[in-house]
Amino acid sequence: MLRIAVNTPINRPAQEVWDFFIDLANSSHWTRSGSELRQISAGPLGVGARISSVRPMFGREIKSQTIVVTQYEPGQLLAYTADVPLLGHTTGGFTFESIGGSTRLSRWGELELGRAEGLFGPTLTRVLRGGWGTEMSNLKRLIEARS
Repeated sequence: MLRIAVNTPINRPAQEVWDFFIDLANSSHWTRSGSELRQISAGPLGVGARISSVRPMFGREIKSQTIVVTQYEPGQLLAYTADVPLLGHTTGGFTFESIGGSTRLSRWGELELGRAEGLFGPTLTRVLRGGWGTEMSNLKRLIEARS
């Protein structure tokens, strides 16, 4: 099983970071692929909510994955499962830790590749860690630039 974790400090209070992150309309600005996250289930965002990742490609919208929220603690934690094409079933999440007036935003994920892990695991770990690092940097930049 691949386990990946990245974190970044953001010079804003945890509630402000949470509020920006949880507003799914902001997702296309920080995701590396430009994907927009859309809640596709009824009701408020919380445990059991379903979110679709959609991105424009060649004038059409392409759905890349469906995310199901498995843990939801406002201002602190959002955990999920997702079935990602070509990669399989993943679990992961984000935590928001208040450190003085700043926030440590952490992202983690686990991915089961089975027998392919030995062959693709090291490369996939580097690619995902790099991509997630880019997304965390994007979040940091966008949130810290807000007045």
